[in-house]
Amino acid sequence: MLDPGSQTYLPDEALAAVMRQRGVRLGQNTRFVCSCGSGVSACVVALALEKLGEPRVQVYDGSWTQWGSDPSLPVETGEAVPAGAA
Repeated sequence: MLDPGSQTYLPDEALAAVMRQRGVRLGQNTRFVCSCGSGVSACVVALALEKLGEPRVQVYDGSWTQWGSDPSLPVETGEAVPAGAA
C-alpha cells in the first residue's frame, strides 16, 4: 500500500489494485473493521480504505492483543483460507 521510496500511499488506482488483488471488494458499501496485532497497522489499512472512498471503515483498536487475551471470546483456528477463496 505504500511506495517503498517515499513511504507514502500509492496513487489511488495502484492502491485499489493492491486491495483487489488481496480480495478486498471496494465500492460495494461494505462495512470494514480493520484489526491487527496492536491496532497500529490497522490504522494504515483503514486510512487507505478511507482514501479510496469507502464510507464504512472502523478500527478495532484493541486488536488481537485485547481479543486474544480474553478466554471468553471465540478464536477460530485451523488452516488459513487465501483471500478471495471464501
